[in-house]
Amino acid sequence: MHNKYLNIKGITLPEVVTVVAIIGILAGFATLSMDMVRKERLSSATSQLLADVQKARLDGMLSSSPTLTTIRGVGIRFESPSSYTIFTYNDCNDNFAYDSTGCTGDTPEEINVISKTVSSSISLNVGIGSQFPPPQPTTPSNAVLIFDKLGYPRQANWDSADVWVKLQYSALSDIKCIHIGTDAIREGVWNDTTCREK
Repeated sequence: MHNKYLNIKGITLPEVVTVVAIIGILAGFATLSMDMVRKERLSSATSQLLADVQKARLDGMLSSSPTLTTIRGVGIRFESPSSYTIFTYNDCNDNFAYDSTGCTGDTPEEINVISKTVSSSISLNVGIGSQFPPPQPTTPSNAVLIFDKLGYPRQANWDSADVWVKLQYSALSDIKCIHIGTDAIREGVWNDTTCREK
């Protein structure tokens, strides 16, 4: 007598184990590649902000106007965790202090304004102080940094400034930072309390 159950074809246990192993390896590669993409986006955002800060410093040293004698330099206003604005600082009140309310008349304190945004997954935190180390970076709310005609970083009240900008990708433990001091602007890695510069 012939048993009909002996001729049934199916999947063997070694075949199932092999397929599961291949799926696991592919998932591992996908996870690693996503981390690499996130790290690259964080590095790209850090490089862009670093370039913008260095350009603002240079533009501050080169800023002048034949018609506006109150041009004091170039500023960066960190508006939110995902945006910042670069502007030429026109001290229209001639008081050596950035006035967020602006000026009366035709020429505001911020001229030649350029708005920048970072990826929605990356957040900016800023700490601005008058001495080193600056305060711990927090969520910016129109924090202002101005580079004067000598290239020195200044606070809104025209005191000297020492600045840390911390950039963090929401899904990564790596945190990048930029230290803006009177002598240099450097990129680094954040290590819980300070910016370890490269």
